[in-house]
Amino acid sequence: MKIPKIEQQSLNNLAYTMIKELILNNILKPGSKIKQEEMAQQLGISRAPLRLALTRLEAEGLVVTYPRRGFFVKNISKEELSEVLGIRTYIEIIGIDLLIDNINENIKNSLLQFLKEFEAAFNSKNEKKYFEIDRRFHHYLVEATGNKALERISTLSNIQVSRYLIHVNLEASLRDHKELIDCILNSKPKEAEQIIKEHLRRVEDYLNSKSN
Repeated sequence: MKIPKIEQQSLNNLAYTMIKELILNNILKPGSKIKQEEMAQQLGISRAPLRLALTRLEAEGLVVTYPRRGFFVKNISKEELSEVLGIRTYIEIIGIDLLIDNINENIKNSLLQFLKEFEAAFNSKNEKKYFEIDRRFHHYLVEATGNKALERISTLSNIQVSRYLIHVNLEASLRDHKELIDCILNSKPKEAEQIIKEHLRRVEDYLNSKSN
């Protein structure tokens, strides 16, 4: 695995971003050990900023450290994933309700832009791009409310789940996103709530099928 070296500025931030992408894109697999000496050499940094980056990733639930063994990419259990998805469902329902109550032209334009990006990635069959948009979209549903507490919890739940979603059914996902955006734009909170519940239930079903 070849990893490009990074510049000597904000080393821990850049290392954090790069390793996080490797995890989210499933290049670093759940359960695999992060070999610090090798990783530091490939990134072109010392182990000090690398350890800071890994500590941040541990706080986000992406890696775990064991005494005398080192850092590993965290392998989340079915039970943990189910709990995270349950939290994420109700956070996003709250976010959607707040968005509908406070919708304006900026929010409308942002949602329509997301829809265009989803469709473009789907039509080009670019799964990696599609799920990068998906992460941003679900974060936006909460971020746009301005509620920082909800945003922090939403960020952690999205990070923990998103790395397991590669190859999920894009057609069903696109349909859900289209319907959800339409409900928000047309102030239909009950319908939007049902869509987000069904959407995340299908995500959970998919994750359970992958672990069997």
